[in-house]
Amino acid sequence: MRHNNSVEKPPQIEPQEERTSLDRFKTDRPARIVFSNLQDSSDVRLVDLSSGGVKLVCDASTFIPRKFFLVTAGRGIGHVRFTCHMRWRVGNTFGARFEKPLDDATVDAILNP
Repeated sequence: MRHNNSVEKPPQIEPQEERTSLDRFKTDRPARIVFSNLQDSSDVRLVDLSSGGVKLVCDASTFIPRKFFLVTAGRGIGHVRFTCHMRWRVGNTFGARFEKPLDDATVDAILNP
């Protein structure tokens, strides 16, 4: 019996040690996800931030693509856009990793607008 290995797998939750290896900061800030077509977007809440990724909250029915841009504002940096990859989703909460990790100054600017 042959198996078709080309079936796309859903995002996997990272191992616990990887998810908590970076300093995480609780926050509650508005943000927007923008789809790769640069036309569709959804409002979200940024509730957790690290240099490696974010935890976001959206309406339960909101479609979240696997790859998207996160747009938010920060002190001294204005509105910024980061490329993200969704890693997991449970109900209306989902986690994403940044394609390029943020430096400490950028994390601080977002947390302290």
